[in-house]
Amino acid sequence: MVKKRKKKYIKIQLPPKKEEEPMSSKLAWKQKNDKAFLFYIGFIIFISVIVKVLD
Repeated sequence: MVKKRKKKYIKIQLPPKKEEEPMSSKLAWKQKNDKAFLFYIGFIIFISVIVKVLD
């Protein structure tokens, strides 16, 4: 049941991205990039905290 739902969710998500206009796809890419950037900053902070704790 869960696997079928995941497959349907993926199928529903993928086609609209292909049909989107270049501007909206650029916006979606920027949002993904921002999320990755925030995750990267969080990862750096996490490592710095661990280093401080170890020191």
